[in-house]
Amino acid sequence: MPCGRSIDRLFKCIRQEKRYVFVISAVSIILIFTVPSDNHLTMTDLSLSTLSGRVERTAVLNEAANISVAAGSLNTSILLHDTINELEADGWIAPIGKGGVSRRLWKMKAAMNIGKSEANVQGTEEIVLTAERWKISHMGCFYDVQKTSALSSQGWATEVSSAKECIERCDKEERLYASISNGRTCKCGKQISKFSVSVPVPPSLCNIKCKLDQDWRQCGGSHYASVYRVAIHEREDFSPSSVRKSSTGCFKTTEDFEKNFRRITTIPDGSAAHCLMQCERSREVIAAWDSERYECWCGRFDDNLPETRLPRSSVDEMCDQRHCENTSDCEIRYVRTVRTYSDDRRCESKGFLSKPNGRLTALASFPGSGNTWVRHLIESATGIYTGSVYSDMTLYNQGFVGEILSWKSRRTSVIKTHEASEAGVSGFEAAIVIVRNPYDAFVAEFNRMLGGHVGHADPVFFKTKEWEYYVVYKLEKWLKLIRSYAPLHKVHISYFEHIVADAYTEVKAITSFLEIPIEDLEGRLHCLRSNLGGSFKRPPRKLEFDPFTKPLRDKVNLVVREARFTMEKYGLPDLPDYER
Repeated sequence: MPCGRSIDRLFKCIRQEKRYVFVISAVSIILIFTVPSDNHLTMTDLSLSTLSGRVERTAVLNEAANISVAAGSLNTSILLHDTINELEADGWIAPIGKGGVSRRLWKMKAAMNIGKSEANVQGTEEIVLTAERWKISHMGCFYDVQKTSALSSQGWATEVSSAKECIERCDKEERLYASISNGRTCKCGKQISKFSVSVPVPPSLCNIKCKLDQDWRQCGGSHYASVYRVAIHEREDFSPSSVRKSSTGCFKTTEDFEKNFRRITTIPDGSAAHCLMQCERSREVIAAWDSERYECWCGRFDDNLPETRLPRSSVDEMCDQRHCENTSDCEIRYVRTVRTYSDDRRCESKGFLSKPNGRLTALASFPGSGNTWVRHLIESATGIYTGSVYSDMTLYNQGFVGEILSWKSRRTSVIKTHEASEAGVSGFEAAIVIVRNPYDAFVAEFNRMLGGHVGHADPVFFKTKEWEYYVVYKLEKWLKLIRSYAPLHKVHISYFEHIVADAYTEVKAITSFLEIPIEDLEGRLHCLRSNLGGSFKRPPRKLEFDPFTKPLRDKVNLVVREARFTMEKYGLPDLPDYER
């Protein structure tokens, strides 16, 4: 196999054929040798100045120390190979093959007997309330006849008098989905059938109400079933800190507050947790707890009272303590608002585009940049399912029904992808690119790799050489995604940090880019504000140390500057100040 002149082909040649290679250039001679006996590649330090002894960094890394390299010319492959040299000089052996570093980390995790992260352990804090909670997700209206049921792996059909009765029955049978047709026929299943997903059904065909559940909007129709998913059914222990974590904020009320919220009750010696459960039982979307007066208010935010109109308290603890000697003298009301499990029906209905006429729009991101979370936001705002190039059955079972369709079906709003190759990008007609600070994205993806969708990697792994290798290896992919999608004719950049700060504005901009007719967009966006979380949002955890050493920060900052140049080159929104 000829080794050629490119760096990538050169190193591929060395790994596959394991032979000595001499590369002669106008400025230097680089000697690379291998030790094939242990099937691992070992390289000498590459330097443009010397071949002997422990050498300095290459010119690529010198640029990170403010030595100039022309913008747009950074070769991240060289950056990675230089990092491997540095690590191997200390006796480290580079992993071989795709996924090599993750396999090694999993072996290390097993050998160290490290279980799940303890970040979510509540500790010894006082439990103020233990309650049973339900979270029901309405999946849409689906075709349902005797031979082609809406659900697969289903049990016997029974007649029920309410949607709640059907859902409780399916939960006892440990089935994830409940379907209701003709206002009374209940079926339970493990999945929505692939055939039913493939047949477009407008929500208006599921227009029959259940007998004793008149406040439920849809209980199916003739030959059509309303499908619900039991996302969560658990007993939950509430402590002051757990309620604070799920709170949407601490606010001063205004004159408009009582237009949208009604006082449910006064709970002597109560708490925000008690108020949360009161509002949830009343099927209200937002609970607002006044700790000064022990009053519980329930309601929602909308155009008459957007959440942004309530002044946010600069001191969050104001909502958790009494601050007036006499409540009659207390003119300012502070309330802690908490999202309940009750569905806000303004963004309840979802479905596929009725005709395969959608634009093939990528929802592209580097892993760990919130792609799945943004899909939840887009589905809630548009009422249209999102698709994926991966057909991930885990996400399908979590309610992302579009996973089951071909990504080329043109019946979804966007298609999730992490692909950045020329072939992968060329298949799309437009793209929404989610860009996240690489420092945070690498930590998030590392946590997902070792801790799952909502878990964390043990801090010890952030101190390994595998972590350092992982960061530089991923830098190339983070930058490549930006370089690949930036030149597209139709591209919209969404910065993850901006979505977190103002989801309403950012998602509204995304829906405008999609150019899809959306019924009651404003109502859906207000509904979205009260249900930002979704099922795959990892609880925050701050490490007690900085996992990025000074050499690592130099490399990350170098790549960030290169990404900023690319954004400027194509007239895209300025990259935030990601450098550290």
